[in-house]
Amino acid sequence: MRSGDPWRTVRRHLQVERVSARDVEDDRAVKLFLIAPGKPNQNAYIESFNGRLRDECLNEHWFTSLSHAKVVIEAWRREHNEERPKKSLGGLTRSAYARQLAAKSATLTPDSNSGCY
Repeated sequence: MRSGDPWRTVRRHLQVERVSARDVEDDRAVKLFLIAPGKPNQNAYIESFNGRLRDECLNEHWFTSLSHAKVVIEAWRREHNEERPKKSLGGLTRSAYARQLAAKSATLTPDSNSGCY
């Protein structure tokens, strides 16, 4: 990252830290805002996703190896993103919605208000 660029912000949950937060900050020029213990509502979206992953995938399988876990979790991820329509996205799947947004952003003109975001 060039010097002078603003620090990017990442919210991380304390319980899923696998590397030192200081290492992440130093290596990637990222400013971490850690979620307070016992306050999962500070990042409700990821807590909801983590619960769904745990209930629908992790608790349903007994992984015999790391490669087995990767295959099962990838299959769940694909099904979650590519096959399940979401009412809040107008009945589109997550991947279809992402493609729609990408196509829309490719058609923005310089005089649109895209710079205000």
